[in-house]
Amino acid sequence: MSLITKQDRISVRQFAAVPSLVGLPEITRSARSLSTSIELEEGCMVTKLVKYTHRVVYFVKNACDGDPGDVENIIKDLAIVPFTNFTLDKPCNLAFLESYIHTSLDVYAFIAITPSLSTLDNLIQMVKSDNDYRQSEMDEIGRLYPRKLDFTAPCYVDPEYELVALHPEHFLPNGSSLLVCDPVTQGHKLYVVAQDRCLRESTDPNSNPFPPFHHRAKARGRDLHPNVFLVALNAEMKFRRYLKMVRANAPPAPLPDHVLALMHRTIELVDLLYWWPISTKGSSGSEEQRMDKDKDSQIPPDSWARSRLKRHELRPTSIWPEDMDLEARKARGMALMSGHDPAFYDSDDAYGMMDDTDNPLTSWK
Repeated sequence: MSLITKQDRISVRQFAAVPSLVGLPEITRSARSLSTSIELEEGCMVTKLVKYTHRVVYFVKNACDGDPGDVENIIKDLAIVPFTNFTLDKPCNLAFLESYIHTSLDVYAFIAITPSLSTLDNLIQMVKSDNDYRQSEMDEIGRLYPRKLDFTAPCYVDPEYELVALHPEHFLPNGSSLLVCDPVTQGHKLYVVAQDRCLRESTDPNSNPFPPFHHRAKARGRDLHPNVFLVALNAEMKFRRYLKMVRANAPPAPLPDHVLALMHRTIELVDLLYWWPISTKGSSGSEEQRMDKDKDSQIPPDSWARSRLKRHELRPTSIWPEDMDLEARKARGMALMSGHDPAFYDSDDAYGMMDDTDNPLTSWK
């Protein structure tokens, strides 16, 4: 916004104060400096370069106008952060990215950041084990136990990530390159789009690919580093929409198999996070069996409703309606966090939901 001075000259707002960074001196100005709950010294999550022009990425954000409470409540209900006072501006939901990488990820979805295959395998096993326990408790006693994940596991404390180029030619057009710094050696490497549509050190499909990486933020506490589940949620929304798009309009050349494997494993992890136990029909914890037990115990009919109410009191408080299924929960979460694009979704699939044939959770159930 332009300002007009007393002399009728066009001016602008005061420029921001510049803090000291990597040995550079502070530039003091009357305006306040820009502030965030994470430190610029962390550098870009992807390139490891440290610059003043980096932008903060929110892995989970409120796509709708107004109070972000609905999105924050979804994260709390999924129980994927190790504390209860989660808000969108907590450090575990934030990281710095170079400006063009931020735009490529957050605006155009040319790229995504997701856990590596080895990290995904370990996270999936962790969540599956927890889901199995919660299902067994539901079947045995009809009780819905809250999720309890192992926040001390290496796959959570120090996860490995991969940069996935969904539209590599758009991300690095006309021979552009991605400059990456090695924070240990302080050396630099360039990556380009190779003939196999991967990011590599040269266009040769046999050259070294862009490697998996860690994001070690020394200034953060253990629970304040980027939360790997929030990173996966961000990636899953991009992957689901990409797969929906290419089913309707296939690209001239498909993405490599290992990239597609990363996408499907990420979707599988998020499906497991949204999963909700329902008592198996005929199990001792099912509604039918519990009602039969009440009848056999000579509980008067007018007490059945009170007995059922007490059982529901065993359930932890949840934002999800009891009859909302997996796909509906995922659709609501996706709509709140990223909205939906009517150009890609028809009226019967308003939030880009998968068919059962495409759902990796179907075989697990």
